[in-house]
Amino acid sequence: MSSRSIRYIKKISFKAYELYAKYVYTANYPFFENFERVYHVHLRKCAGTSLNSAFWNLAGYNLKRTGSRSLIINNGFVFVRNHKRLIELGNYVFGNSHTPFWALYLPDRTFVFTMMRDPLSRLRSLHRYYRWIKTANPAKAAEKEPYYDFLKNNIGEIPESPLEFANRLKRQTLEPQLYAFSKDFDVDEALQNLSKINAVYFQDNFEGALNHLSSQTGYNLEVMHERNFNSSSEAMSLDSDKKQQIKELLKDEYYFYNSAKKFYS
Repeated sequence: MSSRSIRYIKKISFKAYELYAKYVYTANYPFFENFERVYHVHLRKCAGTSLNSAFWNLAGYNLKRTGSRSLIINNGFVFVRNHKRLIELGNYVFGNSHTPFWALYLPDRTFVFTMMRDPLSRLRSLHRYYRWIKTANPAKAAEKEPYYDFLKNNIGEIPESPLEFANRLKRQTLEPQLYAFSKDFDVDEALQNLSKINAVYFQDNFEGALNHLSSQTGYNLEVMHERNFNSSSEAMSLDSDKKQQIKELLKDEYYFYNSAKKFYS
C-alpha cells in the first residue's frame, strides 16, 4: 500500500473519530451551569501540564497515556489538545494548546483560563527542561515527554549558562506569556486581551487555582505530578548581575506579569 493511501485512510479514520467525539459531547451536554466547555491557554513552563492532567484524570488518563494525541474520548469525556480547528469547533469538555489567544476564535460560552509564572523563574525552568531534553536517556525520556523526539531534533544546542540561553532565544520563546496575548508584544494590548478570559491564575498559588477550577466546573480536580526535569543547571546559581541582565531582556513581560498579578491575584 502506498504512503498516500495510508495517509488517506488515517485521514478518514480521524474524521470518523471526530464525528464520534461530537456525538459523545452532545450526548453528555450540558456539562456546566454557565458555560459549555473549558479551554486552557497553556503557557509553557507555568505548571499548566499539571492542570491539564487534573482534567484528563477525570476520564482515567494521565500524561503518559495521553501522549501526543490531539483528540481523546473516554467515559463520556472529550478532550482536545493542540489542534486549532477542533478547539475552535468546540466539541469537547476540556481543551488546551500553546496557540496564542489572539490567534484563536473560541466558541461562545467557553470558560477560558491561563496560568502565569514569574518570568525569570519560568525562563530558568525552560532552560532546565531543554537541558534535560539534551541529556536524558532516550529510552526513558519519551515516557515522560511525549514530544521528546521532536524537541531533541529541533531545539538545537542549549548553552549551560542561563544568560547565554536567554540571549539566543527568539522573542516569542523568551517572552511567551506576553506573546500569547499580543502578537506585537504590546503590554497594553496584552492586558486588554487578558481581561477577556474568565480566570487568570499564578503558579505560586497553584492550589488556589485548582480549587477555583474545581468550584467553577463542579469536578473534584486532583493533580498528578508526573514530571520533573532535572539537569546540571538545576543547582546553578545566578549572581545578581546576571539576574539583572536576564530581567532586562524580560522587562516587557515583567511589566505584563506584574500588572496581571496586581489585577488578578
